[in-house]
Amino acid sequence: MEEEDESSARPSRDGPDVMDGTIKRKTFLSKRVRKSRIRARNLTACANLLIDSEENAPDRTDLRGRVSSRSLLTPWAKRTVRNSARSLRRDPVAGAIYVNERKVSYGFLSSVPPTPCGIATFTAALGKTLVEMGAKVSVVRVLDEPTDLHSDVLPVVGELIESDPSSIGLAIDALNRCDVAVVQHEYGLYGGIDGSDVVRIIYGLRIPSIAILHTLLPSPTTHQIEVLNDVISGVDVVVVMSETAATTLRRVNELGETVLKIIPHGAEVKTNTHVRSCAERPRLLTWGLLGPSKGIEWAIDAMVLLRDLDPMPIYIVAGRTHPKVLARQGDVYRESLIERVARNNLDDVVQFDNSYRDLPSLYELIQSVDVVVLPYDSHDQATSGVLVDALAAGLPVVATAFPHARELLTSGAGSVVNHEDPEALAKALRSVLTLPELLSDMAAAARTIASGLSWSTVATEYQKVSLSLVESVMVDA
Repeated sequence: MEEEDESSARPSRDGPDVMDGTIKRKTFLSKRVRKSRIRARNLTACANLLIDSEENAPDRTDLRGRVSSRSLLTPWAKRTVRNSARSLRRDPVAGAIYVNERKVSYGFLSSVPPTPCGIATFTAALGKTLVEMGAKVSVVRVLDEPTDLHSDVLPVVGELIESDPSSIGLAIDALNRCDVAVVQHEYGLYGGIDGSDVVRIIYGLRIPSIAILHTLLPSPTTHQIEVLNDVISGVDVVVVMSETAATTLRRVNELGETVLKIIPHGAEVKTNTHVRSCAERPRLLTWGLLGPSKGIEWAIDAMVLLRDLDPMPIYIVAGRTHPKVLARQGDVYRESLIERVARNNLDDVVQFDNSYRDLPSLYELIQSVDVVVLPYDSHDQATSGVLVDALAAGLPVVATAFPHARELLTSGAGSVVNHEDPEALAKALRSVLTLPELLSDMAAAARTIASGLSWSTVATEYQKVSLSLVESVMVDA
């Protein structure tokens, strides 16, 4: 496991302001003054990226070469001349931002429900909260293939389809009709090698843009570094969700003059009200899309070691197999877990819920359990929405030592154990389940953390960042 090395982080004037969306205007002004000389050349280059079909699309090698030229393609250099008569105001009650007496519009580039993935759920929750705060939100939906399944969570104004190159230009056009673009980034979300197709979208934007980075790898490949560097250089603000992620980003990638912000992953804050009687079996829960890296097998093995407990806990594994894992490998992982349960005579202990729950149903399930178990194999996971949701519910967590768990659970909201270690998992769970004071203390610590994780708090930070971007555009006009 890689050690955390804060000293390796390069000092930067663009370092993160935790939970502070205010962006210093002088940074943007200096960028505009310096880059205005290349505006005309840059607009020509951006126009080359607005492709409508495979026929006139440049090959990927040529495109990559052009977008990597940061001296030419940079965020403020690609801005078109704005209308200087635009006016800006903010509703002091709702917090909504208005331009020319209309709500500021956000265009998200993301997957959305019913697509079963964490980023889709994240976008739905953040987008709906922004709407509740008075913003206008639409989505360019990211898909592998065309689908007849419609999303009714947020308005879908376009689709980026991996199998259809002509959708790239249409996606760019749809996003450019908004005031601020919000690009969700994860290597597996987009087409191209390591999701490089998203770079073509970013460098076609003529509006302020924010990239939310969901995956920060401590040891990425050279090509992954190049792709993420191009994403960073092409947007105005990058957002990560933890201190660990910020440290990794500064160490591995090039921030340049792009602003870095730390805004936590949001959650529905609903304190657990479940009260278990002494005779009732305690309920443990792991949820999320399944795949070989989830480490469920170690938790199953830990249940064998807890057979002497009375009452014996119930372990619920909720979630269907990740669709991309299912496409590549079939349901091999889930079947191996079911076989492991049968081999260890745990049919009365481990329950599988093979479904992808909507948010109300998921929150109802979370509220019904006593402890959340996150036995992940990953040593690199800098952000875990499941971990955040568990803490937001005021639930104790027993997790392996992935970065986000180490960061959030040091306050006492849970226990962190070694990877692939059923004995350590069993020992931690035994303590939580047999020591009422420890369980109570962990729950209290989780509730303390939860206060800063609500979607309304998180959305407010995105509003602050967007306000600074819109204000800077007006100064540029």
